[in-house]
Amino acid sequence: MVARHTEKLDAALWTALRTLDDNAALRRHMAENMRERGLEHLADKYDDQAEQLADRAAVIRAVVAQPEPVPPSTERSEALAAQRGDSKGNGQGARKR
Repeated sequence: MVARHTEKLDAALWTALRTLDDNAALRRHMAENMRERGLEHLADKYDDQAEQLADRAAVIRAVVAQPEPVPPSTERSEALAAQRGDSKGNGQGARKR
């Protein structure tokens, strides 16, 4: 269940990252067009927006670039269940009597 949520979160973060990158590129292109038309004040506005979007993308990029840690409690729970021979922890172990 945790793995499924992690996969969904990872996919959502990558989608957000691509969206932010695309929007920043669009704002840069719009700024360039405004400069060519002599509308420097609008170009500056689009440049500022592009920078803000790029900053947000950098935060997400830093998160998704990190390796996924395995929670110690999960490892320990799985190891204990394997030692017991069951997943419910009923104390009967793997031996049959």
